[in-house]
This record gives sequence, C-alpha cells and structure tokens, in this order.
Amino acid sequence: GGSSSGDFQMYGHLQFFPGLEPISWDEFANNTINSPMNAYANEIEINGLRGFDTQLSGERNRFVYLFYLDQHIFSIAVSAPTPENKAKADQIISTLEYTPGGLTYASGVQLISEPNGYYQMYIPDDWDFTFNTTAGIRLSDLEASSPDVDVVVEETDGPHSNIYYKNGLVMNFVVLEDDSAKSEPNMAIVHRKESVMIYGIEATDYLFVEPSTAEGELREIRFYYDGRSYLVRFGYPLDTDTDEINWIIRNLLITE
Repeated sequence: GGSSSGDFQMYGHLQFFPGLEPISWDEFANNTINSPMNAYANEIEINGLRGFDTQLSGERNRFVYLFYLDQHIFSIAVSAPTPENKAKADQIISTLEYTPGGLTYASGVQLISEPNGYYQMYIPDDWDFTFNTTAGIRLSDLEASSPDVDVVVEETDGPHSNIYYKNGLVMNFVVLEDDSAKSEPNMAIVHRKESVMIYGIEATDYLFVEPSTAEGELREIRFYYDGRSYLVRFGYPLDTDTDEINWIIRNLLITE
C-alpha cells in the first residue's frame, strides 16, 4: 500500500450460519446502515452485486465491503485502514465478478458461539464439544474432539505424564485475561513458527511438542486482542491431514 500506508491485506469471509434462516436484502441493508459498529455505510453495486462500502469504528477500524450473495453475506476486509490501501482496494473491488451457481447451506459443520460473546467458530458437526467452568484470569475454556479421537495418558513417576495422540483430533480453545499470547507456549520445543492473520488480527501459529508429548504433535495459534489472550491448541498423530485444522482456523470469527 505504499511507503506511508503499511501492510496491505484483503481477506474475505462468506457468512454461512447453518440452522438459521437466510437474511433478506431489506434486513441486511437495515442492519448495516444502522449498525453502531460502522463509522459509515455507503450502498454500492459492483457488476450486479449489491452491497455496502463500510468502515468499522473503534480500534479495529478496517474497511469492509459487504455484499448480498444468495441471501447470505460475503464480506471483504481491508487492512491497514489507510487512504492508500482504500484506493487500492477500490480498484480491486471494481473488478469483482460473481458467477451464479446457487449457494446452499454449508453441510457437515456446526457453528459454536462462545457463551461470553468472545468468538464464533465452525467445527465438523460430528465433533463433541463442551465449555468448561472458568475462574480467575481464565475467561473461556472450550474442549472439542473428533469422533475417532484416541488419546492415551500414561502416569509416570516423573514431573509429567506421557501423552500419546493415537488417532483423531483434540482441540482446546482458551481465552485469558492476560498477555501470555505474546510469548511462546510454555515448555514448548518449537518445530515451526509462522505469522498468520486471524480475522484481521496478527497471530502466531506454532507447531511443537512438550516434554509430555510421547507420541504425536501439537499446534497452537496465539493472538492478543483487546486485553485478552486467545490460545487455540490442537493435538493429533504425526500422520494427520491438517487441512481440517486449517479450515477451522480460517473460519474463526472474533465477535467481542
């Protein structure tokens, strides 16, 4: 986005909400125009695709293009929110085209809404999940697992147990009222460390093992936002296809 604009990023999200009724244009338009989250909302039409050019208010004041697509909402966000990046985004958006094919409800997934409103996320609909009771700095604690999960915990005489990730996937998502997300996982032997974006927020994606990891590996995405640490951890065997994990991460929505 130019020397004074910082990084230029565009990222899109199609808002599918399984089990809920599709939204009408009037409802979508009314919600967008009157939303206190928007600093402004200007109606636009790009090659027959109707929507709104908006900018969020508050700390995350990125530009967001919202389009009405087959009774669902397709959003494209732009960061960093600079005039140079907005001009570049307008040029790209002007070339947007949609080939009608008929969108249907996403199948095979379920939408989880965190009880305190911190996030929403999609997981496979055959996964089990539960929100644990929390206290202190632990604001939220989600545990989820695939139906074929097989994790063996072996007690030892040492300082930690041995954990064997034999099959399937386990996930733990905690939200903490601290800044621990700014550091590496505790006692981690890091194999890979990458910078990623989670819903427009800078995050770090770690691949690692711990002293207790006797078989398998761990992956954790960490990011700090609005005074809270978000830690999403997965455990699985070494031969696991991680496409499912990547999909879950890409579709994480921060709502608080």
